Amino acid sequence: MTVIKVVPMPGVEGPQGPVGATGATGATGPQGATGATGTAATISVGSVTTGAPGSSATVTNVGTSSAAVFNFSIPQGDTGATGATGATGATGPAPWTLIGAYDNGYSYNIGDAVTYQGGFYYRTGNPLNPGYPPTPGSINASWTPVADRGEQGIQGIQGIQGNTGPQGATGNVFAYTINSQTGVSYTAQSGDEQAIIRMNNGSPNVVYIPTNTTWPVAIGSSITVVRTGSGSTKIQATTPGTTTIVSTGATAAQPAARAQYSFMTAVKVESDVWYVTGDIS
Repeated sequence: MTVIKVVPMPGVEGPQGPVGATGATGATGPQGATGATGTAATISVGSVTTGAPGSSATVTNVGTSSAAVFNFSIPQGDTGATGATGATGATGPAPWTLIGAYDNGYSYNIGDAVTYQGGFYYRTGNPLNPGYPPTPGSINASWTPVADRGEQGIQGIQGIQGNTGPQGATGNVFAYTINSQTGVSYTAQSGDEQAIIRMNNGSPNVVYIPTNTTWPVAIGSSITVVRTGSGSTKIQATTPGTTTIVSTGATAAQPAARAQYSFMTAVKVESDVWYVTGDIS
């Protein structure tokens, strides 16, 4: 008898079934061991700034999570209302009265102010109490310093040269007066000051200088004598006992022109003293 054994073959896998319901919570396990102690966190304030009006307040951590540093920005508030007017203060002391530079002969009152040795002071003591204002650095009960004299400053730099000024007016041209004489004698007179007396004669001739009483010209006045003739020309005093002539000539009291066209100048140096210089002999 033939036996046929039928062996079943696996079929195709079917689709996954739906998830089953959650099972019941298991029992709590045993407590674990205590962990190690951690590092404590820190907090500090960094900067506090005023933000623009109308902005939002901000807090910024510029540190770390375990060492926080907070910077604050707080917006500026609106302007507050004007406060009430305060009470009137007490009346201050009367201002000083400026008198000027200190004068020892002036009777000063309290409140009078003066300048003295470069300082400025006002009177605070008894007006009848004498006393000069104090010099800088000293003490005086009658005067109170407002400002002492300052230290001397350093010399300033030299300024630039100014513009050349306008040319001045033309001065007067000095001109001698020429007094021509042809006689053998001539006595100096008014108008001969700063003049040239020209003596033109073939014979010896003399120019006389009178006394100060007769001819009171100023000290420093002078006359100049020139010999233009062939005759000798001298200068001498009208009154030798009163008027003195001094020169380097051979005869000091009667100097003579050395030659024709020689000049001599007599200068009054005292009331009745004249010095004669020039080309004399």
